[in-house]
Amino acid sequence: MSSSGTLQDVIRRAGVSSATVSRVINGRPGIADETRRRVQQAIEDVGYEPNPQVARFFKTLHGGNHTVALAFAHRMDRLAPGGEPFYSRLSMAVQGELSRHDHHTLLVNTSTDRTADGNLNCVAEGLCKGIIAEVHDAQVIQQFSAHVPVVLINVDMVLPHVDVVIPHVERAATRQIQHLVELGHRRIACFRPRASAMSLDLHWQDARFWRGYEDACQHLGLAIPDPYLVPISIENQSDAPAVAAFLDRVMAFDADAPTAILTYDQYAGELIRQLQARGKQVPRDVSIFGYDDFMFGKPCPMHLSTYRQDFQTMASHAVNLLLTRLAHPQRSAAMIQVDGELVHRDSVAPAPQHAGDSRS
Repeated sequence: MSSSGTLQDVIRRAGVSSATVSRVINGRPGIADETRRRVQQAIEDVGYEPNPQVARFFKTLHGGNHTVALAFAHRMDRLAPGGEPFYSRLSMAVQGELSRHDHHTLLVNTSTDRTADGNLNCVAEGLCKGIIAEVHDAQVIQQFSAHVPVVLINVDMVLPHVDVVIPHVERAATRQIQHLVELGHRRIACFRPRASAMSLDLHWQDARFWRGYEDACQHLGLAIPDPYLVPISIENQSDAPAVAAFLDRVMAFDADAPTAILTYDQYAGELIRQLQARGKQVPRDVSIFGYDDFMFGKPCPMHLSTYRQDFQTMASHAVNLLLTRLAHPQRSAAMIQVDGELVHRDSVAPAPQHAGDSRS
């Protein structure tokens, strides 16, 4: 019979999982004789032929078990030059760290590189020994972790035997506010997505940052006027309406108007432009403090003071946790939070002298 069948054809005909087919193809133990015969018959019936070149590449060039899947639930064009800087930088950091440990990285898209039963194709084919993932779907992660060890990076999730590495978002908020207070600021607002009491779509980083922001303000005796706490919803394609609504609220009364605003880098340019349109100068009247240390979309009118995430340390912890998990698969799950650093540029300055004290 001519070769025309696919792995999925074999899975459907044999009625087994992709992992079982992979173990039969690779001659691995632990498969019942009847199951092995059924899979082999299905392979013959559909005319499936595994790619020997791919198998040799992963099994000989990399010592048979030296490949880790770096899995994102995003389009791969976000990892390419000119794509989204966050994912490109995170990907490069993880790849560099795996290379340092003599491991190969296999980039996969969890939205498309999946078998019929929900596993990753590379896992089903026995081409990787573990996964480092930036995926926010708990069911998907549980499916993957049933086959190989998984470490989550930049994902705040608690699952059995799944390790997690995230930026220390609360500490970032605290350090930014402490720095502003040292410069004399007492009215510090935050422009990040903020959920209403009924909303469930707030990203975990925003939730942690708001918690850190409110705790730091309380600890330092800073009042948070009610207009600062109104829920903020930002559309992916246009942040200008949200910025305008935010500034309408927080700048309405001079006594409560902020002298500093915390935000993501991606919103800083629009905040600065709209403040200038209202006759405010940055940083003379209002300081803008970003988060991430990368810019995309509209250029920022000035060099932005920001908080830089430490991708390299996050990658190092993720790889070390995965290697430890491979050696000790039943150990308790660990979560590591990684601090970053303040980057001082032109958008933050001492509070204006006319700004009154606003302590609670």
